[in-house]
Amino acid sequence: SFDLDPSDEDTFGDSFDVTSEMNDTNGHSQNGKAPILTQNDFLEDFDDFDETGDFGVTENGDNDIYVDSGFSNLDHKFTHNTSSTLDSDSSAIRDDDIFNTAYTASAVTSLGQDSGDAMDTMVTNEQGAFSFLENASLKRKPLYTAMGTGLVTLILVATATNIATRTASLNNKTEVVDYLRVTGWLITSVAGATSFLATWGLGRISAEQIAKATDDLQAQFDAISKGNLDARATVFASDEFGKMSSKFNHAAQFIQSITREAQRKAKEQEDARDDLHRQVIRLLDDVEGAARGDLTVTAEVTANVLGAVADSFNLTIQNLREIVVQVKQAARQVSKGATDSATFAKDVAGDAFRQAEELAATLNSVQVLTDAIQRVAESAREAEDVARSAAALATKGGEAVQMTVSGILKIRETVAETSREVKRLGESSQEISKIVGLISQIASRTNLLALNASIEAARAGEAGKGFAIVADEVRQLADKSAKSLKDIEQLVMQIQSQTNTVMMAMSQGHQQVIEGTLLAEQAKRALDDIIQVTNRIDVLVRSITADTVEQNETARAVAQVMRAVEHSAQETSTEAQKVSSALTKLVGVARDLLTSVERFRVDSSEKG
Repeated sequence: SFDLDPSDEDTFGDSFDVTSEMNDTNGHSQNGKAPILTQNDFLEDFDDFDETGDFGVTENGDNDIYVDSGFSNLDHKFTHNTSSTLDSDSSAIRDDDIFNTAYTASAVTSLGQDSGDAMDTMVTNEQGAFSFLENASLKRKPLYTAMGTGLVTLILVATATNIATRTASLNNKTEVVDYLRVTGWLITSVAGATSFLATWGLGRISAEQIAKATDDLQAQFDAISKGNLDARATVFASDEFGKMSSKFNHAAQFIQSITREAQRKAKEQEDARDDLHRQVIRLLDDVEGAARGDLTVTAEVTANVLGAVADSFNLTIQNLREIVVQVKQAARQVSKGATDSATFAKDVAGDAFRQAEELAATLNSVQVLTDAIQRVAESAREAEDVARSAAALATKGGEAVQMTVSGILKIRETVAETSREVKRLGESSQEISKIVGLISQIASRTNLLALNASIEAARAGEAGKGFAIVADEVRQLADKSAKSLKDIEQLVMQIQSQTNTVMMAMSQGHQQVIEGTLLAEQAKRALDDIIQVTNRIDVLVRSITADTVEQNETARAVAQVMRAVEHSAQETSTEAQKVSSALTKLVGVARDLLTSVERFRVDSSEKG
């Protein structure tokens, strides 16, 4: 703790109900009574009360001082609730980085500890002939003054007595008595005057030294209070004032180092905040194209807290891109197969119509009729194969659409999970607000304690003047801390506002995923209808095949059943036209499906 004058110690004890009596190494007081609470014990109890720890100081070889703020216990209370929701990535901003600093190998004495003999009180001002008196302690200066006065008086009295004795030996007895009487008064007068002059001279030297030291300290304190952290006191002597000046210089250097470290930390936090903001903007720019159907976009995966989000987004986009490619291929195959089937169905209808005309024109040409029926049978078998292929393609299309729906549902889950993560980020900012509020309470309590100390120092009068200056400095420091906390609170409110904006954007994205799911389900139902149509086509083609086989078997009796054969040919033409119409519809549905999936860009070479 700081060295205080006896009067300051008494004032401190009266104000806070503590005593300055020192305890021995065994924990007992010097007078044999029970241990009494000292100033250091009181400050340690106050540290236990506010749960902020001690303020440790270390210094490296370059005279750079680092401080442990003592907020590690407070930090632990608020970080263990959010440790499960935040990534432990090295680039993330932690509370340990805000409140703690690294220790170096070389430790120096803390500002709150007595440096003792480690404090080098080097006199920085040239001293005169009375340097022994200037460098003496305040307790020894009166002794040296009295000794000097007594020595001078003793020399003068001895000199006067010696002169009187020698003079008396040269005269008769009566004259000696009268002369000694006069000499006694003379010796008394000279001794008194000499004592007065010696005491006044030595006292003036001491007073000028004290005034010079106090004026210099007062000037440096005023400079520090005005913000000049380079102010240093002049050490005029190695007495108590010299030690006080040396400790003042040590404290000024400590405050200057603390200020520089705080400025460096603030700059690092500002840079980290700007870097996180740039990363969020870059991630939003990367994923913006996905909302327009561009599935070639990729988010940059970094080693920070947003890296996991970017990696999950890239994996989701890759899976969706593969599904869309499969749907495109299936849609093209269905469209091509349906087009071929429609063309073939038109050919079948034309063949059936021509067969009817030939049957009417060439009733006697049985061989021609038999050949025509044979061609119809073969065409029917080919149509059956084509119908089966169309049904298989339609089934694959349905499976592809089902996979599309599953992929979109996964995207929906991913978007919901991301929304929850953003919400947890908002909750973390609320925790930061609580921490700021608690620190604000500590600053207010410190301000109140400083005010109470100033009041008590004012009651103590001149004896507590030095303690009042320290209390005022503590109060000003608490005010500055409160202003800084208001700035931090505004920054936290801005982060919460931006988090709410991101949550709204994620909600809109979630709604768009739901709409995409509905569209995919509609496409699946359309493909189910296509499958049913192709199944009906297969049944009809099989029926045509059976009819043509039967016609081939009864070709010998074609003359008797020519009208029935002509009628069957007309029915075949009608059914073929129906098949052609159904396949035309299938082509339209396939093209619509292809148009729907073409809006997604899956290759960087495609034009948007």
